[in-house]
Parts: sequence; C-alpha cells; structure tokens
Amino acid sequence: MDGQLRLWARSQERAGVAHAAILVWTRVHGIVSLELTGAFDNHTINAQRLIDLEVDNAGYRVTCLPPSVTTSLPSEV
Repeated sequence: MDGQLRLWARSQERAGVAHAAILVWTRVHGIVSLELTGAFDNHTINAQRLIDLEVDNAGYRVTCLPPSVTTSLPSEV
C-alpha cells in the first residue's frame, strides 16, 4: 500500500498535500463509520472533536512543512 500511495502521490502537483488528503479521508471515514455503528454511544468520545483534530492535523502537516517537503511524499506514514 505504501508503494501504491507513493506512486499515486508523485503524479500530483503537491505530493505532500495529496498524501495528507488520503490520510485525513481514511481517518475521518473510520471515525464516521464508528459513530454510525454506535461504537461511541457508551463512551465520552466526541466524534466531531476527533474529526476536527484530524482535519487540523492534516492542515498543520501541509502548511508547516517547507515547500520542498510538501512536494515529495514522506517515506513513513
């Protein structure tokens, strides 16, 4: 999967942004799925707060890196 993601992201203008988008999409999808199935019903976990944190983290990851880093895909996820 890492190799496929690297190959796909290289075809994008800003691979770091593409990488962050895939990460936030999959993480938010997981949070929403857990919320819809009731996994958070008996917990004090706020699904919206988790989503907000994931989006903020992705934004931070993209905006705080120098342009040379955001144009290449990191080797680690």
